[in-house]
Amino acid sequence: MKTHIFFSLITGAFFLQNSCGNFQNDFGAKPPGEINTTGPELIEQDSTIFIKSLVKDAAQMLRTKGEAAFEEFRKPESRWRKGETYIFVLDKEGNMLVHADPEMENKNQLDLLDVNGKPIIRGLLAAATALPEKQEGWFHYQWPVPDGLLPRWKSSYVQLVQSPDGKEYII
Repeated sequence: MKTHIFFSLITGAFFLQNSCGNFQNDFGAKPPGEINTTGPELIEQDSTIFIKSLVKDAAQMLRTKGEAAFEEFRKPESRWRKGETYIFVLDKEGNMLVHADPEMENKNQLDLLDVNGKPIIRGLLAAATALPEKQEGWFHYQWPVPDGLLPRWKSSYVQLVQSPDGKEYII
């Protein structure tokens, strides 16, 4: 646990310095005066790119195979389920159709809350459905760590997907 906190502090300090312009530019970042402030500049980490790519690939599989893709998503140690990174599938009513924890599947999880009382499933649904022109997004929440003292932050990237039979899912 101390390693994670230490890493977060170092990462936070690096980004704080980066945003203040007080670090040497060895990483190809633009100095503050050269940053385009009229449009958003986004620097994505490899893990962010990987997660978005995984979700987009799973969404494509669901678009073409429909619910038959669910069995692929459930396979342990497959591309879709490795360690703490996994694909889950919800319907728009909050029913968990695919999840790494089988105890969560086939149940309505709409009222699932994080450790601070933040509604998780409602947040995931909103991230994928709130804006018709952008049917994807991130949702961040805190989850308890088994046998841990403190919860940890989790981030989920979700996308609204329509299967061949016209059903809509959040993946």
